[in-house]
Amino acid sequence: MSLEHLDVGVDSPMFMIRKLRFVTSNVGKLAEAQDFLLPAGLTVEGVSRDIILQVVEPQSPSLKTISSSKLEQVLSLFDDDGVPTFVEDAGLFIEAWGGFPGPFSSFAHSTLGCSGLISLMRGLSDRRAHFKAVIAMHLDGQTHHFEGRIDGSIAQSIDGDEGFGFDPIFIPEGESSTFARLGDSYKRRHSHRTRALENLLRLLVQDE
Repeated sequence: MSLEHLDVGVDSPMFMIRKLRFVTSNVGKLAEAQDFLLPAGLTVEGVSRDIILQVVEPQSPSLKTISSSKLEQVLSLFDDDGVPTFVEDAGLFIEAWGGFPGPFSSFAHSTLGCSGLISLMRGLSDRRAHFKAVIAMHLDGQTHHFEGRIDGSIAQSIDGDEGFGFDPIFIPEGESSTFARLGDSYKRRHSHRTRALENLLRLLVQDE
């Protein structure tokens, strides 16, 4: 799926919103959102580190619960200036481990890293996994959720140096290389985050 399927572009009159606010400490996530939405005439701004440090991530097995809680906290820190504001939570779900690390992927990456996860999976034949992202956005006084998912598998070894997180060990379905080897341009067309952003954009188009 691409923006062409949504029939929007920089000259499109289909919606009046021209700016969104993405609250994230991950510069890679912010860049992905900016690159995807810019062709639709939407700019995406980040927020100061001071704001980000005030948001406490809840411990929950649900990405939707986490994103909703983070958004609620964020909204309490801003005066309502009419700019649609969104947060996102994502995770790597490994089938053989019942979906772990899932919502705890950031912690797993900071403690195990890609090499540690590969080591723990040594000998496992079932290497199926998927990335999932859930966006929570405040628009016109309501909270909307958008999901995106990409299926794939865990590589036998680390491969590639682009992207971030577990990109060097995740092979998208239908490919033979990892996200990190396929490169940022591939990921920004096909990732779980892109698919969630596509759903977000559909809502903005429908609202007009």
